[in-house]
Amino acid sequence: MGTPISAKMDLLRKVSPRAVDRLKGADIPDSAIVRLATRAISAKHFDDMVSAASDIRKAPSTYRYERDAGKFLRDQTPNALPSQIVSSADGGKIKRLYDVLVRSTGFADEIKHGRASGVGRAAIQASKDVPMVADEGSGVLKITWQFFTSTNNTIGPDQRLLELLTKYNQPFILWVA
Repeated sequence: MGTPISAKMDLLRKVSPRAVDRLKGADIPDSAIVRLATRAISAKHFDDMVSAASDIRKAPSTYRYERDAGKFLRDQTPNALPSQIVSSADGGKIKRLYDVLVRSTGFADEIKHGRASGVGRAAIQASKDVPMVADEGSGVLKITWQFFTSTNNTIGPDQRLLELLTKYNQPFILWVA
């Protein structure tokens, strides 16, 4: 038999007290906190990621596919347009697809499930968000990154993407299952 959850939580409280307090404050169960922490890149990354999140919410389940997490979020968002809506900035030179967009409010969401990497597509998306919000003609006023727990119990940005989101002052939400 393995180590009891209570013993793992005691260790986590010593290693990452800010993260544990924040997750407990969001009413995340101990078992989910332990799963999340054991799948983190490091204790420091776990603590930094949870501390930097603009919000932490309970997700109804883990998601195998990003599109399923997107459907969950769109179903909860009045007037949300279907996934992959294109907006453009800088006279059409910068194009960006959003998973959820509410044109009436100008709020857009980028959805990721599992751990998202700060290289490649996600890094490019993050870099496009700044000019998108800055350009009044884009129709996008605020972008929130939404990270959902994957079926492999990973969630959130890796260290490089976390640094990019912080640099660009992009809010993100952790949906913990």
